Amino acid sequence: MMLHELTKYVDTDIKFLLGEFSLSLIGNRAIAVKNFEKILNYTNSNVLFSAKNKEVVIVGENFTIAEMGAHDAIITGKIHNIEFKS
Repeated sequence: MMLHELTKYVDTDIKFLLGEFSLSLIGNRAIAVKNFEKILNYTNSNVLFSAKNKEVVIVGENFTIAEMGAHDAIITGKIHNIEFKS
């Protein structure tokens, strides 16, 4: 079975199945983070994620973790900036 066909059965996308890190910005009030390795730092204005060979910093204000899984999260609050560090 092709990977593309498999994604239809498990209701997800190919990037998720391949373990690719992804960010989905919802306006400037929420961000969905998928396939991160771990959260290195969390405050109400800064979240630092480690992902494959990089770190990602989300900067803003009034952050809360709306949903959390083993390797995915939804962060709500006002998002000002996203920085990628190698």
